[in-house]
Amino acid sequence: LHLVLTHLLLSMCERSDAGGLRIELSTQAELAIFDPGHGLSAEVVGERFAARVRAGHSSAALSLPMLERLCRYWGWRLCWSECEGAMTVVLDLQSAIAR
Repeated sequence: LHLVLTHLLLSMCERSDAGGLRIELSTQAELAIFDPGHGLSAEVVGERFAARVRAGHSSAALSLPMLERLCRYWGWRLCWSECEGAMTVVLDLQSAIAR
C-alpha cells in the first residue's frame, strides 16, 4: 500500500502545475485525489516527460496504468478520469477488505 500511495501522490504532484491537490479518505476505504483543473494537459505532461528523458532524467513516479495493474494484483481498484485539465484518481481498497 505504501508503494502505491507514494507513487500515486508523486504522479499527481508531477502532473499538477500549480501543485494544488485535494485528498479525501472515505469510511468506505476509498482514497480520492483531486487536481482541480489548473494542472497540466496530457500533451504538456508528455512533452515535459520527453524533455526529462532526453536530459537523462526520468519520472520519479510509476505511471497510472502501471499502478492500476499493481492494484489489480493486490485486489484493489484504481480508476481515474480527466475533464478539461482536471483529474480525479480514486483508489478503492474495499474489494480487498471484503475478501
